[in-house]
Amino acid sequence: MDFTESIFTFEIVDLWDDKVKEEVQRFLSFNGLNYEEDVDFTAVYRNDGDIVATGSLSHNIIKCVAISPRFRGGGLMAKLMTRLVTMLYRRGYTHHFIFTKPRYVRSFSTFGFHEVVRGEPYVAMLEHGIEENIHKYVRKLSEQKKEGKNIAAMVVDCNPVTYDHMYAITLAASFSDWLHLFLVSEPKYFFPIEVRLELLKKSILPLKNVTVHFGGEYLVSHMTFPKYFIQKEEINHAHALLGASLFGKYIVPSLNITHRYIRQEPNSKLDKIYNDTVKNTLPLYGVEVHEISNLTVDGHHMGAKLLRQLVYEDKWDEIGKIVTPETFDFLRSGSDEAELILMRMRVGKDPYERV
Repeated sequence: MDFTESIFTFEIVDLWDDKVKEEVQRFLSFNGLNYEEDVDFTAVYRNDGDIVATGSLSHNIIKCVAISPRFRGGGLMAKLMTRLVTMLYRRGYTHHFIFTKPRYVRSFSTFGFHEVVRGEPYVAMLEHGIEENIHKYVRKLSEQKKEGKNIAAMVVDCNPVTYDHMYAITLAASFSDWLHLFLVSEPKYFFPIEVRLELLKKSILPLKNVTVHFGGEYLVSHMTFPKYFIQKEEINHAHALLGASLFGKYIVPSLNITHRYIRQEPNSKLDKIYNDTVKNTLPLYGVEVHEISNLTVDGHHMGAKLLRQLVYEDKWDEIGKIVTPETFDFLRSGSDEAELILMRMRVGKDPYERV
């Protein structure tokens, strides 16, 4: 059934208008979806004053898409997707993503989105882009392929680089002919990706068999991962399964990865789910998975969580025992960038738990 534009009214939602936002939330809930607070653009179509379609954007990710059952199968979905993709281009994004349930992949493929990977039965990742796509990412990655029997990989956040990170990296490098480090790109971290990348490269200079890769948009962090269509109890496993499947399908063959190192986080339920999923998934791609325990001193984990607590308490002597000299010097440099990071860490709503 096709519908003319005249029976619909298009509206860009004022995200500061709680009343309209609650209306969108109710519509999504009616359609079995959740609203995500990280969206920076939301649009709706109305019919006789009622919302009959909605979609949102978060950076270059399309999310929270829903069509009223009355108008499915017509042209309304096409109108909504055209509006959303047009807005992405206006914002300067030429590479777009959608995360959805595997059974809806064909629906979005109609609009030029191509499946990258899926983690059955929870989630599929699709992308839309000519200048950038997974195949170009893999080809560029393969240019840094190294020869050797034991080619390893590790995914790190380094928010910021601590002695705990360097302990795990150094140990993994010592067991490997070559170690590929993938730095997670996450705009919500306290330390911007550019700072984390620079500090990591400086910190690993003594290691001669390590390459640092910018994770880009394919190593999706838990904070960025869209959750609006997944049951709460399944979110963590869905995220881990998608990441492990993408790593196995694309990154492993592009670099001839034979070993994957993961850091053990015994007190984190989230990290345990992630590690267990990686251990169950990557052997299917011929990769051996190894866990490295945390670095502890006097019973304390020398990681980022303790650092954030010490920054909050302004204990610089103790901070110097946790972060690498390169990270410490940056934090004490007095630069505008360093001071902004410290301020954000100190005023965080929960300085002890923020990732």
